[in-house]
Amino acid sequence: MAAMKTICLPPSANWYSASAVASDGDSLVVSCARCSVVVWSWHAAPDGAPPALRCHGVIWDAHRERATSALVWRPADSADVHVVTGGEDGLLKLWRCTFTEEDSTFQAHCEKQHNGHKLKVVAVDHAARSRHVAVSVDERGSFVVWDTVAHTTRTLFLERLAPTDLRCSPHTEHVVAVAGRRGALWTVSLAAGGRILQKMRGHDEDVTSISWCPELNTLLSFEQDHLLAVWGTRGGRCHVTQRVTAPEGSRRAPSGERTWLSVLWSSADCLYSSGLAGQLLRWRLTDESDNCQVVHRLHGSTLFNLVRLGQMVVSSGIERQLVAHDPRSLLTSAVPSLGGHVNALHCCPVDPGRVAVGCGDSTIRVWNLGADCSYSVTSIWQAVKASVLTVAWHPSKDTRLAFGTAEGRVGVCDPASSRPPQLCPDHHAGAVYSVTWGPTGALFSLSLGDSACPDLLQPAVTLSGHRSKVLDLAWSPHTTGRLISASQDASIRVWDTSQGALLAVGGDDSALHLWSVDRQGTALPEKVM
Repeated sequence: MAAMKTICLPPSANWYSASAVASDGDSLVVSCARCSVVVWSWHAAPDGAPPALRCHGVIWDAHRERATSALVWRPADSADVHVVTGGEDGLLKLWRCTFTEEDSTFQAHCEKQHNGHKLKVVAVDHAARSRHVAVSVDERGSFVVWDTVAHTTRTLFLERLAPTDLRCSPHTEHVVAVAGRRGALWTVSLAAGGRILQKMRGHDEDVTSISWCPELNTLLSFEQDHLLAVWGTRGGRCHVTQRVTAPEGSRRAPSGERTWLSVLWSSADCLYSSGLAGQLLRWRLTDESDNCQVVHRLHGSTLFNLVRLGQMVVSSGIERQLVAHDPRSLLTSAVPSLGGHVNALHCCPVDPGRVAVGCGDSTIRVWNLGADCSYSVTSIWQAVKASVLTVAWHPSKDTRLAFGTAEGRVGVCDPASSRPPQLCPDHHAGAVYSVTWGPTGALFSLSLGDSACPDLLQPAVTLSGHRSKVLDLAWSPHTTGRLISASQDASIRVWDTSQGALLAVGGDDSALHLWSVDRQGTALPEKVM
């Protein structure tokens, strides 16, 4: 029997971290997602099709605290993939990951780790000519050089620094560039006891991203004040500066949103950067006046990370998508991801290939599993201001999807429309745990975290009996007016809503059973010890 193919909708990459997304430069990508790490690969698409990214698996809870940085490579003598991760717990770990393209098996094992950093790890990168050597820096500015094969470490502290990014030079062994807050930009030699080679002067605000030129010994930096700069690392002189401006009429990041800009030097005469409105920009280092082009606008207001994957450019942003762009075909593909816990799932009764997902990042995702693209997902976020705890499709209309949120809001939306959801003008004082359409499809019921009911919904009958919060409801598909409720008091009750009568009680032992309604009593039986 052939193995079932699994398609994963993974957690999204962390925000505001320069090393949260990394690649091996060829076919593998890793992204840090809260405390976990997601492993991706690229595979060739048919002619005329956009580039394809596939999620192979997730290293769940790779760190006790937020994962901040990662590296990935495939050793020459092994079919496995090696991943190095760093986190806010101060640890660096080496993971051996095993997966195949043919099936959906994924296994990850932590082989080694070190605690040379006593503070949060900010960034990690490969040594210039040795992929198995990881160079990392923590929030104080301490560097650790870790040989993952010999399992030896060297710790260096040169001067206090608040780093934001670290990149190893592809040209000179032991040389790294490190960016920091308040305009700090250094090149450092980590040979022997280490020393600061250059301190570049020219930035005033935090430098959020740096990138080395693949062919020349020059460095590119991007600061929060929208200034791009190209540096000669030998003399520490700035050769070129360019201030990035927002296109007229574009949507800027909200005033309270933190500014973050990213850069990637792709080839000697071509580099990529984020725009002020979340665009991906391509720059040509020529004398022509029109040397900047907008590649796409798929990241909302902020783009956080840029990495090179073969000839492609992979980016992540605030819209929680991993986007791959092929500059040769000019085709782009986007893989959606989830920014919070999955609180609810419901398959559409009319079209079972469409699944509604209630997420903890204040969005509803509608995943169309029947589409040609595996990652055909629609995001509904307008007017949704809190975690979505429950979703329910209308039993006969695929244009009506009801939802309830943690702030007590209830709404109905059309997933195929661009219009925002319709919200009830009144709302509950507590969280809405369940929304259920009535048997006729004309009404829906709510299970509430409080005892209040919105004025908009006049109760036809009040059902009392649970000793704690009602967490879920379901109508019987067989008997009209019969409702079952599940409560935090560890019991379930079956009701006749036409009479307001309790028909049966079950549960109370925190276990799941198959049971017959007709054989249950209307009162809780005494426990038999």
